Amino acid sequence: MAYSPLDLMGLVVQWVSSLLLLLLFYRVGRFGARRRTLRIWMAAWAAQVAAITGFALQSLAVLIGHPLATAGAWIVIDDFYVPGKLVFDGLIALGAMQAIGREVNRKMIRWVVLSLLAVGIAAVLVDSRALTGGLEVGVTVVVFAGAAIAVFRTVRDEDPSRLAFLAAALALFGTVTTIYLIGDYFGPLPGDLGAFIGAVNNSSGYGDGLVSAVLGAAVIILIVDDAFRAADRARGERLRDLAASEARLTGVIEAAREAILTVGPDGRIDLANATAERRFGVRRGGALGRPLSDFITTSDPLHQLIEASSAGDRTSASLTGEGRRDDGTIFPVELTLGAIERDGRSGAVAIIRDLTARRAADAEREAFERRMAESEKMLAIGRVVSGVAHELNNPLAVVLGQSEQLVDSASAADTRDGLRLINEQAHRARRIVRDLLAFVHRRDEVHEPVDLSDLITRVVAAQHGRADEHGVSIVTAIDGEPSVVLAGRLAVEQALVNLIDNGLDAAGRGGRVRIAIGRRGEQAEIHVEDSGSGVPDELVPRIFEPFFTTKPTGQGTGLGLAVSLGAVERHGGSLRLENRPAPGIGARFIAAFPLDQQPHGAASEPRSGRHRITTLPRPIARSDGAVAETMLIDDEAAVRSTLSRIFQRGGWRVREAATGEEALHWLLQVPESAAPDLLLCDLKMPGLSGRDVYAHLQQQRPALLDRLIFVTGDVAEPGTAAFLKGTGRPVVEKPFTVSEIAEAVEAVLHPSPVSSEG
Repeated sequence: MAYSPLDLMGLVVQWVSSLLLLLLFYRVGRFGARRRTLRIWMAAWAAQVAAITGFALQSLAVLIGHPLATAGAWIVIDDFYVPGKLVFDGLIALGAMQAIGREVNRKMIRWVVLSLLAVGIAAVLVDSRALTGGLEVGVTVVVFAGAAIAVFRTVRDEDPSRLAFLAAALALFGTVTTIYLIGDYFGPLPGDLGAFIGAVNNSSGYGDGLVSAVLGAAVIILIVDDAFRAADRARGERLRDLAASEARLTGVIEAAREAILTVGPDGRIDLANATAERRFGVRRGGALGRPLSDFITTSDPLHQLIEASSAGDRTSASLTGEGRRDDGTIFPVELTLGAIERDGRSGAVAIIRDLTARRAADAEREAFERRMAESEKMLAIGRVVSGVAHELNNPLAVVLGQSEQLVDSASAADTRDGLRLINEQAHRARRIVRDLLAFVHRRDEVHEPVDLSDLITRVVAAQHGRADEHGVSIVTAIDGEPSVVLAGRLAVEQALVNLIDNGLDAAGRGGRVRIAIGRRGEQAEIHVEDSGSGVPDELVPRIFEPFFTTKPTGQGTGLGLAVSLGAVERHGGSLRLENRPAPGIGARFIAAFPLDQQPHGAASEPRSGRHRITTLPRPIARSDGAVAETMLIDDEAAVRSTLSRIFQRGGWRVREAATGEEALHWLLQVPESAAPDLLLCDLKMPGLSGRDVYAHLQQQRPALLDRLIFVTGDVAEPGTAAFLKGTGRPVVEKPFTVSEIAEAVEAVLHPSPVSSEG
């Protein structure tokens, strides 16, 4: 086979162009093109470079007469050239498929390459030029025609500018290559077509190089276009992500419960979330462009803080101040400023918290802590008072009971006066102890209909003796219309007695205390007014404070009004002071109680109010003719002695027991007919307590429970009050009077369906 220098030059041009395209593919891959697409194109042109290299060396050997130009060497080189070209054709087809979006995987590549190699090797082994040419022409036509048609179809469905050049290049490359192969393997052919094919075949070196360069350029354009499209997609995704991020950020800012504003270096607002607009009372967008100082006032100059933040000071500043709504409302705020940058401009972000709820919560917490501290203090005071009251009640019971009996039996006037003074002071001490207990313990009271008119009449009647001792007159102004309230009778009595005592002390000798009933709406009011000098204005706010008193040292505990206030408020009422500085008119205390709206008959008065008993009932005679007997169970000998004297003067036989064990030992041994007719039992005793005595009798001698009276100084303690209420037995509270003992005895000897409180 003869080759001219021109043929060799054409092969060199084709080889150089293929090598340059291979290097260009490599460089394009470094600038963002998809490497997966480039692998096929690079492999295709690498196969072409390898095939052309051998062919060019053979041509050079023929020209210079080198031994490589022998027939054997030519056959070997030619045999490797055909498979290389076929591999090139197959890889071009795969690249075209991948360019139009078909999935190309390693398995497909492997099967295409192996199939083309098999065709090429078969053509070589058969050693038939006609068969080899036919196979190569057929493969070239099928591969490039199929690839061109597939790309042209895709061009019709998509953007034509992207794939049109590749489709045309594939068609041109396939056509020129087919013409060259026909002329090479089957020429020269007759006729004008044969002449055209021969002309193309004679310039095959340059023609192959040209169409190969055109195909490479089409591939480069496609790859670069893919790179730009990938960059556009990435940029679009970034823009979408940025837009989504900004949307999320905007959503977060709008949904924030705190007011968020951004301001520029000039201090004007350029962004305000919905919370900020609601908080400052402006319409949507109404805050934009306005100075932040229109809405926030702080002790530090606000513009300096904004300038510092806008200047890049990344340290956030937190301070408190006042927020101002458009309607002029002022509310406390906490302001946090931090530096930000938006649209190339420095500025500051302000987070504003409304402190109204927080300060209200702080105030509520502080009030709760004060109440807890007060509660703990009162609990401690209660424990001390309960202990002290228990210790005082026993000696007071002795002094009160003994002096009351001695007054009646004293013959000399001066002795009687002295004993009466002792008895009066004992009564005073009893009131103090009871006020202390009422202050630290709230009694579990039974609420019942109480006619305030009847209650006032009874209490005032009992207070006339003390009023005479003070030289004060008590007058009442009570109309005929009943004023019934639902209340605990003892608590209302105690409150009224305390108010009257306070009035007696304030009126002074020759003064007057007036008690009246009035109505205001759905409330009944008790007015207790005195003719004293009134309460100094500066002391009025403290008049109901516990332990605060205007009386001289030693003449008041400061608990009477506090206890009265607590008693009235427990019934849903109120107690207030009207200070009236006028001649002969001092202070007026008004205790208001809600009227009982339920229809009732006449409110019942306690038994003691109708027939107050001042001497013990005469003892009943037993069936055997013996005098009735009472058993006194108390660990205090003086208390037992006082009670024994009261009962013995009334004609009763008395049996004493110093402990619960001693009492039970005897009570459980004797038959019921020989048991005492009355049992007076203390609650707090060493060993077996009054509760234990009650429990043993309940289990072993329940018939004796109807004869039981509790005598104790601890009725205000909640646990004790609940126990006593559960037993339903009469209770005499230490320190006691003869009349209170007599009422309890009467309740046992002549039980009535009307409950008695003594």
